[in-house]
Amino acid sequence: MDTTNTISKKIRQRYSLAHLTALPLPPHELIDLAIATGYDHVGVRLLPPASGIAAYPIMDEPLMLKEVMARVAEHPQMVWDIEVIRLMPGMQVNTFASALACGQAMGARAVLVSAGPVEDPFELAQYFSEFCVFASKWGLTANLEFMPWTPVPDLLTAHALIKNAGTPSNARILADTIHVERSRTTLKDWAGLPASLIDYVQFCDAPAGVPDTLEEILRQARYERLLPGEGGIDLLGFLRHLPVGRPIAVECWHHLRTPAMGFDAWARQALQATQNTVQALSH
Repeated sequence: MDTTNTISKKIRQRYSLAHLTALPLPPHELIDLAIATGYDHVGVRLLPPASGIAAYPIMDEPLMLKEVMARVAEHPQMVWDIEVIRLMPGMQVNTFASALACGQAMGARAVLVSAGPVEDPFELAQYFSEFCVFASKWGLTANLEFMPWTPVPDLLTAHALIKNAGTPSNARILADTIHVERSRTTLKDWAGLPASLIDYVQFCDAPAGVPDTLEEILRQARYERLLPGEGGIDLLGFLRHLPVGRPIAVECWHHLRTPAMGFDAWARQALQATQNTVQALSH
């Protein structure tokens, strides 16, 4: 990847409102919020990332799906991605058919994929390969997110898994800035990733460094993300290696601050803080 600043002044940077930033809102209200607060896209959580975590399986809820599709009809480019597909032991890809079809109907381009408790890396690669083939039927890229508490804890492991999967044409890697920081993925690693493997990124801040336990890493990632500029992550270094034209998904949920501020004010502040960080690249 070119190591020069790739945020172009000629191409307007696009921003997506990740569902986690306002997770209590159902998808149609999330879309309304994104439109009202100036985002270009949203990410919709159809399936939970883990047991007990909120999600909105609108493919099984006709009334809510109707609300979403009414908004998509007016804003056909609004939904960027759907989430979360977990690669689990013994998984059968056809169980995800209705979710992927729903994503296609909403106009999504990408689906977020995470690794469940599959111990054998080659078995995990096989699951990912099978899913990529399946997702391609709906025109979706499969974006593998690395997270420190999963079998794919860092960027280099994610890249190796994709190679072991045969580098499917729609395989991508999703980098979330908090996971980049907490997995000890370096900016050199990030700069060395082929631009073709990046569809979009997720963006937030956090205290610099790595907490002592995986439990604390997980807790902060799920419940206490900071707005860009409030923490110690080298966000500018990260953005300098972001290829032109890739959306930035703002993923900044804080379990205390977000409800206290209100979703509208929080979403606006998160977007402004992200835009300020992008603009700082030119200073």
